[in-house]
Amino acid sequence: MDLLQAIAAASLRPAVDDTPSALVDQLAPGHPDGPSPWVSCPEGCCLDMNDDTYIRIDAIEPWLSYLVGTLLVDHSFSGALMFWDCAERTFSALVIDGTRVCRKPVLRRRDRTRGQRARALRPIESV
Repeated sequence: MDLLQAIAAASLRPAVDDTPSALVDQLAPGHPDGPSPWVSCPEGCCLDMNDDTYIRIDAIEPWLSYLVGTLLVDHSFSGALMFWDCAERTFSALVIDGTRVCRKPVLRRRDRTRGQRARALRPIESV
């Protein structure tokens, strides 16, 4: 088990029980709240989402920023992760460049009124 897997495993139970964890505090001092969704890939060369547990959407960005800015600061990262943010009702991208993580809205859902939705569902009349 590598460090990222240990943090992911050790941070899950305290997050579910809403209790602090001395082990997580030792492994990742100053860590964000909630369970870490990040583990290393099987080859150990990149970050991956932990498929073995539930993932809190609000933990993805803080943990990624924490990991690339502290524990993995000696490594170089680049890439992007797209996800649907239910609270903001938008697709967002987390863009990673070096040790910086930046959230960018990509596509926002427009709110339509009930009348607009009804008109959108009407069949097209032939001329």
